[in-house]
Amino acid sequence: MLDKTWTPTLTVAALLAFAAPVVADADTAADTKPQTVANDRLADILEGQSADNKARYAARLPAETMSFCELKEGDTVIETLPGGGWYSRILYPYLGKQGRLIGAQYPISLFERFGWDDKRLQRVLNRDKKWSNSITTNAVSKGGVIDIYKMTDMPDSLNGVADNVLFIRSLHNLNRFGEETGYLNDSLAEAFRSLKQGGIACVIQHAAVETASDDWANGKNGYLKKSLVVAAFKKAGFKLVKESDLHANPKDRPSETESVWRLPPILRGSEENSAERHAYEAIGESNRMTLKFVKPTE
Repeated sequence: MLDKTWTPTLTVAALLAFAAPVVADADTAADTKPQTVANDRLADILEGQSADNKARYAARLPAETMSFCELKEGDTVIETLPGGGWYSRILYPYLGKQGRLIGAQYPISLFERFGWDDKRLQRVLNRDKKWSNSITTNAVSKGGVIDIYKMTDMPDSLNGVADNVLFIRSLHNLNRFGEETGYLNDSLAEAFRSLKQGGIACVIQHAAVETASDDWANGKNGYLKKSLVVAAFKKAGFKLVKESDLHANPKDRPSETESVWRLPPILRGSEENSAERHAYEAIGESNRMTLKFVKPTE
């Protein structure tokens, strides 16, 4: 099991040295030999990130995650909900000049369901519009093509082009507004269509215990049950081949009055320097499932 006591003061070299994830066989036979993306080029890219981004390495484990997801130079990768671009700034140079990074943003109609005021909604929409430029400007090194589209409205030109689709903490909002909205099922169907045969869909998602109520664990509090996620991907045609405890945190056991945003880095709802804040900081970031699905070859 990976050492969960790492701190942000670890060097990039140390992070890369432990870049082989712990994996467990899923419902199919798969290569269980740990893979690693530890190499000088990735080390340089990670070292070249901002201090704020590097401070998240101990929690987000980018080298280990990229290894588990089998990301390679020259790949075409779709990153769902790239947001402020934390992973994008690593992926863009890592994929290289022959690679392609595609950002799949939430549809505007989903954001409109959050109940935000117009100012906040516009701020997020402006961020999404500027994503491409924000990633290519001042990049550690030049990557290849960078594109963007809205989930549930993927252009047909992307059918069968992707080597990997990343769902990193992006599934909960796709599910939270109910199956009738189609956000989750439509987005997974798009992901399936976008992948080449044998392509990988990789999931890192805040994980609820299976005994949690369906209403609480529907995504509105940030958490989803692994059983729900696996069922949704299988419905879309995917096959689960690996899972890992890479992002597991057994300290994160919320009550059904709590959400994932009570924890770092958001720490919503607790006062600074309060006992409650210290307790949440001691838990650390959320317990997350780490799953690898493939698009079966015909």
